[in-house]
Amino acid sequence: MMAATDQPSGGDLAGRVRRRRGVLGLTREEVAARARMDTGYLAHVEHAPVALTTDALIRLADALDTTISGLLGADSTRPHDHRRTALHLIVDEMREQESLHPIKSGGIGRIAFASARRLTVVPVNFTVHHGDIVFRTAATSAIGQYDAGKVEGVRS
Repeated sequence: MMAATDQPSGGDLAGRVRRRRGVLGLTREEVAARARMDTGYLAHVEHAPVALTTDALIRLADALDTTISGLLGADSTRPHDHRRTALHLIVDEMREQESLHPIKSGGIGRIAFASARRLTVVPVNFTVHHGDIVFRTAATSAIGQYDAGKVEGVRS
């Protein structure tokens, strides 16, 4: 098991931003100016887990001469059109065990579904029981009112 001190502070995104800035030989001030960000905020991005807006990700990727996918950890190449960063996703099928590993201890997740011609996303507390993701909801909740057919439940 990895100790908390063995992992770079700020998580994967922070590490990628720090590494990319180092590869380019840029100061934090230079990257912040390129990305139209406050230098203090960029320091926060490099050392703390953050959820950047799409606009901030685009500006940061452009400032670091990479793609959003590159910042988020997907393998990609810089698009030929350097005027705007493009999102280049590489889709690779995961094995069931790979997909369950990050969530096996349960926690807080999100359920997304189409409702009234729009996407609805709601947070849920969940657990994994014999490979099934299990959560509880009320019949009057947004999820409870969504009729997706038969749903199997697990009681503890």
